[in-house]
Amino acid sequence: MSDPGITVESNYISVLPTGEVSENTAIVNDDWFDNVSYKGAFKNVNWTTGWSYLSKIGYLR
Repeated sequence: MSDPGITVESNYISVLPTGEVSENTAIVNDDWFDNVSYKGAFKNVNWTTGWSYLSKIGYLR
């Protein structure tokens, strides 16, 4: 296990990883999952920007 590099400060969270998240991935044979080339919900795009509550109150970076 390694640190993905997600930053949590007292007034914000940076959910985009700065650590290595593309190694040791596995294909899952289940249509419920999207197979991607990285681990976690984010790679280099914060898809919660603009619509999530944390984004609306300025807590995400």
